[in-house]
This record gives sequence, C-alpha cells and structure tokens, in this order.
Amino acid sequence: MSDRDALLDLVRQTRAHVEWLRDSGLEFVDTPPTRTASADPAPSADAPAEATVDAPAGPTRTAAARIVPDSTATDSLVVPEVRSATSLPALRDAIGDCQNCKLAPHRTNLVFGVGNPEADLVFVGEAPGHDEDRRGEPFVGRAGQLLTDIIVKGMKLRREDVYIANIIKCRPPQNRNPEADEIA
Repeated sequence: MSDRDALLDLVRQTRAHVEWLRDSGLEFVDTPPTRTASADPAPSADAPAEATVDAPAGPTRTAAARIVPDSTATDSLVVPEVRSATSLPALRDAIGDCQNCKLAPHRTNLVFGVGNPEADLVFVGEAPGHDEDRRGEPFVGRAGQLLTDIIVKGMKLRREDVYIANIIKCRPPQNRNPEADEIA
C-alpha cells in the first residue's frame, strides 16, 4: 500500500469516526481564533523566507464529543483507586488487569497510553485494533506507522515526545465501534 493510499484510508476512517460521533450526540464548540499569515510582522530583508498558510475565513469550529451514558450503569465498573489516581502511572496501576467490563474477555492485552505524560501534544484514538491488542501498545498497526511518520517526518518530533492513547483500553470484538457504556 502506498503512502497516498494509506493516507486516503486514514481519511476514510476519520470521516466514518466523525459521522459516528455526530450520530452519538456530537456537539460543536468554538476554538480560539487561528493566527493568519497577514497578522505576522514583515520579515527583515536578511531573514530567511518561511512558508505560511492562511487561516480559513470565519470562525473555526472543532468537534467535541458529548457522549454521556447513564452513570448508574457504569459507576460499578470504576474502582475507587481509578477515580483517585493523580498521575498516569497511578492510573495504570489502579487499572491493573481490569476485568470489569464486557470487553475484557475478548482482549489479549489491555492497551494503555504510551509516550511522555507531560507532553504538549496528545493523540487519542478510538479503540485498539488487532496489532495493538496483540502488543499492548496503541497505534502500532498500519495507522500507527502512518502516525509515527507524521510525528517524526512531518512534525520533526520523536514518538516518545508526544502521548498516544485510545478512548477505550480493550479491543472491541470484530473491531466494531465502541459502545457508550464501554467509552464510559
């Protein structure tokens, strides 16, 4: 599969995910204004030219999922240590080998986040896939290879400099979309 085909596949998957979020009660929230190229001061004559991209006209909007399942159905799944965890390592320790929801019997490994817990940039996927379930690490399959290329080649960062996780920690059967109670 070429890089272009992999990117197109990722775009198709992203679109399907956004449509699923919309169907699940997605709401939109305003984001801070984006700086435009025209707002930048003029470069000095001896400064190297930099490529700029104009921001879109009008307000920028981004999606924020507001999926709120019935808390009485999920409160029994969360142990007190999870609610009181104050760091990612403490949260990982509290989760342990969680067997509290209907996904646990179907997974091979719990897939917790990886990377820098103090990172300024976080990538959050929907759910682990087959490769992630097998290795116990998020974004290690084809989409993960593309994400790593974007981080390393495009953003000039190391994968270890960002934090990468999924909304849920167990692979749903047959890679189906996670259900609201599983997200909770």
